[in-house]
Amino acid sequence: QRPDVIALQEVDVHWGHRSDYVDEASWLARRLGMRVLFGPIYTLPPDRPDAPPREFGLAVLSRHPILIAKNHEITRLSTQVPDPVPELASGFPEVVINARGARVRIFTTHLDFRADPSVRSAQIADMIAIMKREQGAKILAGDFNAAPAAAELAPLWTELGLTDALTRAGRPDVPTYPADVPQQQIDYVTVSPDIGIRAAWVPNTVASDHRPVVADVTLPRRS
Repeated sequence: QRPDVIALQEVDVHWGHRSDYVDEASWLARRLGMRVLFGPIYTLPPDRPDAPPREFGLAVLSRHPILIAKNHEITRLSTQVPDPVPELASGFPEVVINARGARVRIFTTHLDFRADPSVRSAQIADMIAIMKREQGAKILAGDFNAAPAAAELAPLWTELGLTDALTRAGRPDVPTYPADVPQQQIDYVTVSPDIGIRAAWVPNTVASDHRPVVADVTLPRRS
């Protein structure tokens, strides 16, 4: 796909045997010749002698210069402790990139997977508050774990004015999960009104358990 920017979820950094304890964010950045921001959700003690901490989270890769990099906190219900309660935790990365003179804020998220939408609703409220702090062009991409018409996603469209790139491209409800026989769209590239969409599509690949969403966008020069 030769992307300029990639938003990734479920990224392992020295996490465990399933990924050979690799720092996946740095490994991908080196292989692709891209800059990277890794935003951990969990940072746990190592499970091997003299090893670095185990981390799991999200990442943004960019071919363009990263001017600002942050990892915000949003509400989470931990999967790593017994009897978790919703609380603020890291894992909402933001980068500001300079794409040939146009600046854009890019956020990536992985919303709660549970059937009860209450945690997702809290996460969306947190994200909206963070994204409203600054003006300018914005992209929010990730695994929302909810269909486009889900009630908990509505504030993204009504309060932030974001739109789904697939919908803007005339391809609404293209399924993304599961990758082998996709049944529903739960993965998104969403954009603010000042960003144009030339095309958007979902490649047919089983490289992951979700199919990726690809969007070809145009940015306002004065953003």
